[in-house]
Amino acid sequence: MPIIRERVDGLRKQRGMRSLDDLLERIQEHQASMAWSTLSQIINDRRSPRLDNVEAIARALDTTVAFLIGETANPAPELDAGEPLPEVRTWSERLRAMAPGQRAKFVQGVELMLAAFEAGNAGPR
Repeated sequence: MPIIRERVDGLRKQRGMRSLDDLLERIQEHQASMAWSTLSQIINDRRSPRLDNVEAIARALDTTVAFLIGETANPAPELDAGEPLPEVRTWSERLRAMAPGQRAKFVQGVELMLAAFEAGNAGPR
């Protein structure tokens, strides 16, 4: 899948990631576990990627699996009116991984930030 390398490299540079290390860090921020060697082998077409790995790379690059594997030329995720934004899906995944007490504190914090934002007190813009 040489197209994966081309597309990952292009998006990685567009997103300000200078190396595979930067991409791997972003993958891990999205709660995905992947070894550097696995990422390198996928990008350099030395390993057939598992779907979960391609999904993790796509999430880290804010794109779709379809774009990475060449099924579409559009790197932007297509969103239906009822489909949540990619950020919301990521936050949802992170919330599910939290203990109930942590989740409640997180939701409380988000509600306070939203109230401040709506009141016009969101800080620097």
